[in-house]
Amino acid sequence: MSLAFAGGTVGIAMVFWGLERAALVRMAQVRGESNGNLPFSVYLTLFVGLCVTFFLVAHALRVWGAHLQEHPQTKQMRVWVAILIMVIAGAVLITALAIHAAWMREQVPVPTEPDLGFVLFETLCVTIVLIPLVLIGVRWAPGYKAVRRA
Repeated sequence: MSLAFAGGTVGIAMVFWGLERAALVRMAQVRGESNGNLPFSVYLTLFVGLCVTFFLVAHALRVWGAHLQEHPQTKQMRVWVAILIMVIAGAVLITALAIHAAWMREQVPVPTEPDLGFVLFETLCVTIVLIPLVLIGVRWAPGYKAVRRA
C-alpha cells in the first residue's frame, strides 16, 4: 500500500504538471506570446503519469481487497466519512482551479513553466479524493467482499 500511495502520488503529480504546462502554453498562445507548440516531453509525462496512476490504483484495490478477504473483521472508515472527505477535497480543488484560472488571465506575460507549489496542491487534493475512493470501491465491489464460510 505504501508503494501504491507513493507511486500514485508521483503519477498524479506528473499528470497535473503536464496539464498545467499545456494550459499555460495555450494561454500564452491565445495572447500571442507563444507559438503554442508543446514539447513531446509534456505528452510523454501525461501518458506515463496516467499509466502509473491507473496501475497503482488497481494495485491498491487488489491489495486492500485481499487484506479484507483475509481479515474480514477489519474495521473500516464509515462510508459517509469517506464521501465527506472526497466532497471537501473535490470542492477545494475546484475552487483552487477557478482561482488559478483567474490568476492566469492576469499574468503579463504568461509564464510557460508550471508553479510546482500549485501542482503539489492539486496532487494533494486528488490524492485525498482517491484514497477514500479506493476504500469505498473495495468495500462495494462484489469480487472483493469476504466470502462467509459455514
